Parts: sequence; structure tokens; C-alpha cells
Amino acid sequence: MTRSRTSYDRSSVPLQGGYVAKRCPVRAQNDNDPAMSGRALPPTDAERQRMEAGNVFESVVFETLLAIHGDDAVIVDGALGRDDAQAVTVAAMDAGVSLVLGGWLPDDPEGRRVGKPDILVRSDEPGPAPYFPLDVKHHGLAVERDSGDDLIASPLSAPFPTVGERVGAWSFVPSHLLKDTLQLAHYWRMLEALGRAPETCVGGIIDRRAEPRVWWIDLGTPRWKVWWSDEPVSVLARYDHEFDFRLDVIAHTLLRAQEPALPRKVDPVWIAECGSCPWRAECRGELEATDHVSLLRGSRWTRFLEHRRRGVLTRAAVAALDLRTAWIIFGDARSSTTVDVAGLLDETAALDAMTPIPDAIGARRRTAFRRLADAGVATVGDLRALDPTTASYSTATTRVGFLPDLVDAARAAVAGHPFRARGIKEIEVPRADDEVDLDMESTEDGVYLWGLWVHAPATSRLASQVGYRAYGLWEPTTPEGELRLLRDVWACLGELQGAALAEDLTFAVYCYSGAEERQLRRIGRTSGDAVLIEEIRALVHSPRLVDLLKVVQRSIITGGSLGLKVVAPLAGFQWRDDDAGGEQSMVWYRAAVDDPDQTIREANRERILRYNEDDVRATAALRDWLSSVELPRIEDWSNAM
Repeated sequence: MTRSRTSYDRSSVPLQGGYVAKRCPVRAQNDNDPAMSGRALPPTDAERQRMEAGNVFESVVFETLLAIHGDDAVIVDGALGRDDAQAVTVAAMDAGVSLVLGGWLPDDPEGRRVGKPDILVRSDEPGPAPYFPLDVKHHGLAVERDSGDDLIASPLSAPFPTVGERVGAWSFVPSHLLKDTLQLAHYWRMLEALGRAPETCVGGIIDRRAEPRVWWIDLGTPRWKVWWSDEPVSVLARYDHEFDFRLDVIAHTLLRAQEPALPRKVDPVWIAECGSCPWRAECRGELEATDHVSLLRGSRWTRFLEHRRRGVLTRAAVAALDLRTAWIIFGDARSSTTVDVAGLLDETAALDAMTPIPDAIGARRRTAFRRLADAGVATVGDLRALDPTTASYSTATTRVGFLPDLVDAARAAVAGHPFRARGIKEIEVPRADDEVDLDMESTEDGVYLWGLWVHAPATSRLASQVGYRAYGLWEPTTPEGELRLLRDVWACLGELQGAALAEDLTFAVYCYSGAEERQLRRIGRTSGDAVLIEEIRALVHSPRLVDLLKVVQRSIITGGSLGLKVVAPLAGFQWRDDDAGGEQSMVWYRAAVDDPDQTIREANRERILRYNEDDVRATAALRDWLSSVELPRIEDWSNAM
């Protein structure tokens, strides 16, 4: 096992819980920096609701387990203080009960850990009552696939790894898997320190689904590829690295509070986690002020590291990379073969500049020969004229993404306006005589609203039906309610399509992103209705369903997010609600369903409908704009723009 080197005295570092290892180290730094006190953003309404929903789900799981396992399960009162809760937890473990719910493990001062695993499950292995850690998560850790992985799960009636069965056609969601298992690893290390960890190194997650189950995950088998190891590492090894680093960050931060001249241990990098972080405003402002490279779409920590190793720290620096060199390395977006230009430069360093490329690199490198020739690189001298910084990305091809597209995106960001994508002579948007824009609204429990915007020429039979219509469910969402809504909207789409076909007119349905398609397929699949499933499949695989996001992705370059809320304003469209957003709509939905005041319920229903109507009108406006706009070509970009 590889552990990070301890660089600082950690004795003054506060004991850390199970979340710190899976969060950005900048958050750990800011959380413990006295100079940042009071500057964190409070949780949004949507975030508070998610936390509340998670607590409710955990309570339901606990009640279910208590009902099934009776006296062989102990729940630790959440109102107890730390000392009392830890004493109850240890007593239950000493008694060898099968399940300890809501426990609080004794502190691990040497490891600087504190932890409250949702569930501890007794192992049947010999020893002083060893326990497996389990956590309850209000998200779907595993999803059903046409062809999935070989996962192991057990029912709540027997939540033990020894009775787990292999489940086919299911796969873990990678982002959830990493965060969930890092938290399990934290509890595992605490159980080790307590002498209560089993020999079998596994932990479990009970995720959110109609029939909860325990997904068992091996914490000791190598599974993760990381930048700091040449070989895949286990969950425990990754946890050790991440946790140790954050302890160093916190120790350094506390030292810096006494010695302000010390630099920060870590600087902000914009990654997917940032959008929900309480320090997002602080970090975003700093990053925008420096034109930070991580502001490019698709940024993640490993990608930033590759840029930093090359001294490419800003979007302007990415824009200045040599596109010809990048193309020689990567080819086009469909190519799966890369060319090691940096390696070729090393190989030919001692050769005369006039040496022809075939003589310099041998005769077996067909891809390299072809790309070099197409780029006009005929001699070793031509090869040396390529940009060495761009060539150095030859060793980072799997971590930076498709570099030519990244360079184009950076150039659009520097210019501050969108461009036509490379090679696009004219933006092609599939159009139809009768057009319907489709958008759904959902919560963690499922879809509660389908909205449509109908557009038809004045000569069409549908001209009298132009406008917005919605199918909503203003009650707690259930699978039965979801299916009822789907059947209603599906019947409407069938009638609209039938009217178009009766007049020999073309018909198309438009959405933005694949969310609507996924929900149609999911609800249809769970219905068990073979006719409905086939009808949905036929639409999804036909040109009659158009995902405008795919049109945008292949046609224009904005330099930033391609979300509808960002792209539609390019077409001049604005949402009527200043707080429009998918997360906020979940808050409105809860008020629309649960608030005891009928006036508030009705106001929030109207707000949701207005927001949903704007969503479908936005896709219609974007489609019209894409069909008519004349954007400059990215090929014409220059530093002077």
C-alpha cells in the first residue's frame, strides 16, 4: 500500500470526518482558514432539501431494518452527545448485535479521524466482533444497463456480504462510486484502529431505489487509475493518499495563520464539484481574474495537472497552442490512434535537418507518415519547426481530451463570442413542417411534468393548436403517476404526429440533451408494456427525435458551457424567472405539493409551468437562431480578435 509522506505536524489538526477525503482540498483549506471565516455561501434551498430528503430516506431504511431484524439490530439515538453515542455504539458491538444503526465510532486521534457510519454490519469472521461499514445514500449508485458489470448485492432482509448474489446488467455510476467508497474507506480505517475490521475488506452502500438493496464493494482490490501511481490503486490506497494530503493542507493552513507570509498550500481549480461548494464564489472570482485554464468546459483535476506540467495555466495559453501540431498528435475526433510527436523529436535530435521523414523514422509508422505528410512535414527540419509545448501533449493524450477541440474552445473564450465549428460551412438543423419542443421536469423521485411547445405553419391543421401545453402531477411522484403522465403526453404526441401525416407534412420532436430520451425509455421499460416500449424505441431511433444539444456540439464553439441556460441567450432568449434552474424548480415542486397553504401551492405550480414553458420556448428560439445565424469561422480566429 502506498501512503503519502507526512510533511507537517498534524497534532493540532481537528479530527476529520468521512467527507474530507472526497472533497476538493481547497475546500478543506478554506474551511480551516481563519482569514476566510464568514465568507462561505450558505446552502441553497435545493441543497437543504436534498439533505432533508437524504435524512428521510435514511430513516425509512433504518425503520425497515429494525422491523426485519428486531432485537438483533440497535439504533443509536441521534440526540445523544458524542461520548454517550460512542459508548452505546461500542456496547452494541461488544454485544455482537448484527446491525448497529446510526452509530458513532470512537475517535481515532492518531489518524485524526472522527466518523459516524450509517450502519455497522457484524461479520461472521472470528475475532472481537468485527464489523463492515455501510452507508445509506439518497442517489442511485448502480444503474441498470443492457449489458452491465458483475456486481454483488444482498437484500435488506440479509444485509451481509456472505449472502450477496451476483447481479448482471447493472453498473456503478463512476462519480458516485468514487465518493461513496472513499467515505467507506474512512470508516474502515477507523474500524482498523479500533481492532474491529474484518479480514474481508469490503463495504456496502444502500442506495435509493424502489426496493433498496446493499451493493457490496471490495475496498482492497486495485480499480482506480490515478496520476500519482503507474499502477491502478485500491479504494483504500486512494483514500489514504487523499486523506493524508488534506491533513497536510489543513496543517499548513493552521501554520499559515501564524505565519501569514507563507503561500497557500493549494490554489483553486474549477472542477465539477465547484458548482455546489460553499466557496464557489470566492474561487470563481479568483479564477476569472487570472483567466485560469480550468475555466474551459470539461475541466477536471487530472486535466489541469497536465496543463500545469507544461506551464499552460490560462485559456489564452491554450489558445496559443499550435493547432497543426495538435492535429498531428490526435488526428480528427474519430481517430483512436495518436502520434508521439515529442518522441519523434527525441528520436531525430541527432539527424541532419534535411533528412527526409521516411529515412528518419522508419517505414512502419503509417499513421505518423500520413499525418506528417498531410501537415506538410517532409523533413526533420520541418518536424523541429513544430511547437515543442504542443508536442509535449503527446504524453497526455488520455488525460486532456481531444486537444484540437480544446484549443478551439480556448480561442472562442479569448475572443468572447461564438464561432462556427471547424469544418462547418453551414449550420444544419433538421427542420420539419410541424415541430414540437419537449421538456420534462423531475425530482429524485421521478418525472412530474412534461411540457410541449407546438409550432406549425398557418396552413397546417395544427395551426390552431400552436402554443404551450403541459401534463403535470401535483402530488408525490410515484412509478404509477409517472406512467400515467407518460401515457398522456405520448397520446398527445401521437395525435400531433397523426395530424401532420394526414396532411402529408413532416413532423419532428425537439429536446435539449438526452434527458428526455432517457426518461422516456426508463418509464417505458418499467411499464412492461411491450407496445409502448416499441413505440418509444421507434421514436428514439428515428430522425423524428432531434437532440439540439448534439446540433450545438457539432456546429458551434462558445468557449464555455453548452447548457441551455447559457446557449439560448445567444439567440436572444431570456427566462422570465430570475431564479430559473432545474435545481430551484425542485424547491418549487416541493412547495407546490406539500405546502399547507393552497395559495402558495398554486403560486409554485404556476411558477413551474412558466419555467417549463420557457424551457420549451428556449429550444424553439435556439433552433430558429441556429437555422439563420451567420457566425465567424473558427479557422479565421487570430490573436488579434
